[in-house]
Amino acid sequence: MVFTLVKKLNLCYLFFAMCFHSQLTSDAQKLEKRYKAKFPSKDNYHTKERISGFEFGNQPILANNEENTLQLAHWGLVPKSSSSLEIRKVTLNARQETLHIKNAFKHSLNSRCLVPLTAFYEWKWLDPKGKNKVQFEINLKGEEIFSVAGLWDEYTIRSTGKVYRSFAIITTAANELMSEIHNTKKRMPLAILPKFENDWLKGEPLESFLNLEIDWQAKALQNGSWLEQKTLF
Repeated sequence: MVFTLVKKLNLCYLFFAMCFHSQLTSDAQKLEKRYKAKFPSKDNYHTKERISGFEFGNQPILANNEENTLQLAHWGLVPKSSSSLEIRKVTLNARQETLHIKNAFKHSLNSRCLVPLTAFYEWKWLDPKGKNKVQFEINLKGEEIFSVAGLWDEYTIRSTGKVYRSFAIITTAANELMSEIHNTKKRMPLAILPKFENDWLKGEPLESFLNLEIDWQAKALQNGSWLEQKTLF
């Protein structure tokens, strides 16, 4: 595994627990070709180098209710039974180990989706308090666009009657490589390799997608620039 290693000091982010920052820079046409699905909301989709989950913005997903359609949904799952949108602050990620017992997710277990990404971001702590950190941009080797597993739902906003479609990214225990980078919580998104994407949407047991060999590759950022690649491990 090849990495670019540099230091980024004193990053001022409040949350580092899991996957809250991602990237999607492929245009609508590339997404349609990659997923063999139509994109009816092309005009509302915009590529983005940096996506913060805490903006709760619209992103494309491929959901199991319309597998031939790329739909836009808000990051941060709001269950249909919710009383407001406030819950989305704590439902950006869904831990694979507790999906079946958490009220926010257990009713959405059969509502699966693929979340297309071109990268996600994590931070490696260089000291116990996280005052010094290294920021890594991570993607799947050999794949311009890759999928992570998600759950989706639709909530009706009571004041307007508008349907609010949303999703959460499922996370799992980090593998050896990701544990070295995300060395505090040791989590990573549950990646769904291309050959298994249809199986995920069709409802194959979640356990079938765990412990697969995921060939992540990463580079680290310093002052907005990337250094030359060097071996990390």
